[in-house]
Amino acid sequence: MEILSIQTFYRNHEGLLQIIAIGSAIIIGYFSLFMPLFSYLRSQRKLRRDKRFETYHKLIDDLVGATANPKLDRQIAIVFEMRRFSEYYPVTKRILLGLKDQWTQAPPSGVKSNPHIHRIIAEIDFTIKYIDSNCFKRNFCSRNL
Repeated sequence: MEILSIQTFYRNHEGLLQIIAIGSAIIIGYFSLFMPLFSYLRSQRKLRRDKRFETYHKLIDDLVGATANPKLDRQIAIVFEMRRFSEYYPVTKRILLGLKDQWTQAPPSGVKSNPHIHRIIAEIDFTIKYIDSNCFKRNFCSRNL
């Protein structure tokens, strides 16, 4: 049995050693480049989700008048903007249906003397229709909703 020198071993296994070197470079490159990128993207997604959560809840507070008596036009705009929060569609629909029932029986304080309460009820109906529509209609036929 002959003892192989390093040069002989290298010559006999040159292709295998190159494949190992390339594989090692790819793995090291992955961990040094892509893992921080994925971590950054994940943190940005969480920040966006948190920001949307805060924005949605601020809209709800403004809609029901938790901070003050909101103006009717502001409430109509809020109802319209609630369409942009698709992840909250089920709860948005329940909230809007509850407000619609409440406001058709007795308008909210601060709007009692406003004869234009039907405007916000109509916007609630449009938004519920939008929420109930399928994805194709929401994305391509939004002028009709």
